[in-house]
Amino acid sequence: MPTKEIQRSQQVKQVSLQEIVGKGYATFWNFRGIEVYLQGGKGSKKSKTVALRWIMLLNMYPQACLLVLRKTGNTLLESVWADLQWACQVYGITEWKFKKSPISAVNERTGQKIFFRGLDDWQKIASISTGSPELHLCWAWYEEAFEIDDKATFDRVNNSIRGKLPLGYFKQFVYSFNPWTADNYVVKKVVENIDILSYNAY
Repeated sequence: MPTKEIQRSQQVKQVSLQEIVGKGYATFWNFRGIEVYLQGGKGSKKSKTVALRWIMLLNMYPQACLLVLRKTGNTLLESVWADLQWACQVYGITEWKFKKSPISAVNERTGQKIFFRGLDDWQKIASISTGSPELHLCWAWYEEAFEIDDKATFDRVNNSIRGKLPLGYFKQFVYSFNPWTADNYVVKKVVENIDILSYNAY
């Protein structure tokens, strides 16, 4: 948990997650380990749940930034970008400003950023900078991670999130997906169940 000196950036509306996304996500919501593999079908509302969780965490940790990825950049706007904007509306958070071109999200009060990147343009990922020594890239969200079948891609991205974090902060990679092939790297990692929380939400 954050230290006492770290204050939330904005008061949020009290909402019932069970009413919005249903039951069964408590373990995922509270998990602070390094990797989360979240498997769920189309009706599981896993993407909505992940988006709600990220916005809440960004509000709790005002020096943290988030990197959101999909295999191709042209799929970001109508999926993760829209889900995160929706999550802000659910909480009544108004200080996050979402832009479509270039696709981005910035907290106008804290300066926090949500970076949206397609893995089809590695250079744009390698050059990410928070723009402030007070801000830290702490978390990454791979949406539809089953689309990515190259282990080296995950390794390169995850290695870019490094460095010392403020006291009470943590690093985490969330992989949300609906697997369709047993040969996929992400699916194999879940099956191996090595140092991860594998969570099924159907």
